[in-house]
Amino acid sequence: MNLRGRTLTTLMALALVALIAVSGVGAQAKKQITFASRDFVETAIIAEIVKRLVEEKTDIEVRHLPNIEFRVTVAAMQTGDIDAYSSYSGSQFTTVLGQEVTEEWRDPKKVLEYCKVEMDRRFNMKLFDPLGFDNTYAIAVRRDFAEKHNLEKVSDLVPLAPNLTIATDADFLHREEVMSFTNFTRTYGLKFKKAVAMTYGLMYRAAYVGDVDVIMAYSSDGRIAAMDLKLLEDDLQFFPPYDAILIVRNETLAKYPELEPVLNLLTGRIDQEAIQRMNARADVEGHDLKVIAEDFLKEQGLI
Repeated sequence: MNLRGRTLTTLMALALVALIAVSGVGAQAKKQITFASRDFVETAIIAEIVKRLVEEKTDIEVRHLPNIEFRVTVAAMQTGDIDAYSSYSGSQFTTVLGQEVTEEWRDPKKVLEYCKVEMDRRFNMKLFDPLGFDNTYAIAVRRDFAEKHNLEKVSDLVPLAPNLTIATDADFLHREEVMSFTNFTRTYGLKFKKAVAMTYGLMYRAAYVGDVDVIMAYSSDGRIAAMDLKLLEDDLQFFPPYDAILIVRNETLAKYPELEPVLNLLTGRIDQEAIQRMNARADVEGHDLKVIAEDFLKEQGLI
């Protein structure tokens, strides 16, 4: 990360610490943990599921801190300002642990085990078993556009790219790690006319109405089906496995030993269909996240 990136992350981390301090005034006597989510709805849904389940099964209060940039969350976990967050094995493998995605790392189980060992060894954090769904980066285009140009895989975009605009999230577009937009386009030999940064709330709509031609989507997003977008095969296997996981500080688990068995109840519970349905209820239908989380836990017989 360059100086500008480090400075920005430091400033955001300081702001986060201030926010936590203000929101936690008068709450020091409570049994309480802070769970962070990112700026897309799936992570907020997971946070609300964790919050509702933990508060149902224990006397621990869970503060959900939404819209926190990933690097800030990782930094705040190390300082203890955040206790837990949901992530993906691929994010931990590349962005946090700095590993390159080579042929030997195509096996999701191998990636997961490596992440478990290294997160514990380097950061004193527990990486839980997968929640049950995968949410990798995926290239999406309008279905009519794909049919017109016979697009099935990402490599099919190469001759068209000089006339196309692609949208992705700002973090992926500007990051300097292995898993970056620069390395993605270099791997595929893609030279887009323009690359723009957008929030996921805007990106899918922009593709749907034709403001952009290609987007860097999430494979579990409910808006893919709702807006009739087509995912293109990652035929060069640039993206690693992205199994959804929970990560918690070992100090937090030691402080609240009742927490770990409760979180283990979510292992394998959220399959691909379930998360797509919940994402669509939030992003497309506008349901409240707390209601979505409660409905899911009741369906699973967990509350």
